[in-house]
Amino acid sequence: MRIIGIFSNKGGVGKTFLSINLSSALAMLKNYVTLIDASFGNPNVSIALGIYNQNSIIDAITQNKKIRECIYYSPYGFKILPGSLNIYDSIKSFNFEYLFNYFADDFLIIDTESGFDERNLKILNACNEIILVTLPEFPAIFETLKLLEIAKNKKILAIVVNRVRNKKEIEKVKKYLEFDNLIFLPEDKRVREMYEKKVPFVNLYPNSILSCEILNFASLISGNTITFKPSLEERIKSFFGFYK
Repeated sequence: MRIIGIFSNKGGVGKTFLSINLSSALAMLKNYVTLIDASFGNPNVSIALGIYNQNSIIDAITQNKKIRECIYYSPYGFKILPGSLNIYDSIKSFNFEYLFNYFADDFLIIDTESGFDERNLKILNACNEIILVTLPEFPAIFETLKLLEIAKNKKILAIVVNRVRNKKEIEKVKKYLEFDNLIFLPEDKRVREMYEKKVPFVNLYPNSILSCEILNFASLISGNTITFKPSLEERIKSFFGFYK
């Protein structure tokens, strides 16, 4: 099982967006996937997908609930261990390796809080691979440079740059982030519909440029040979700035 943590040193860069859509994309490629919402006290995955009145990761850790009682089976082919609005300081000392090793999927995707407190460091150590998420803006880029130093002993699958608007931003990121695998995800104003409709973006607009980039990233990660290409209509509309 591959345990992949999604990290950033700055909030608002799209960790949860990537976690949800990467999980859905991997499931589309016939992988068994569980997404764990480890953003304690701020259950972004649950909020984004409208998961309510559900046992959470907090219950699994602190209330002696059986983990299987807390798993939510999404209609998109992947399972979710939801987050909780409750905050428990005792979770800082929890053995996350024990929790993660309960699962036997092809992929375990961990959506985390921003920054690196004691808890996130423990989660980092329990992951065998990580993905860093950033934006094509100087504050986010510089925070990612710090994160590269923190995570230097981990296998970093990629740095994903969200909400890219043009080639100039791509070149700016490449200038400051000298990393072999940079994944650029284009800006798409329809992303807000994902949160309104509580559906992963790759399921809402599978033929979009953004979805195809995520699906190709998932294909690369899983060793699949399938290449996804956006529809002609999506490419034309994107060229004329319809989705920016």
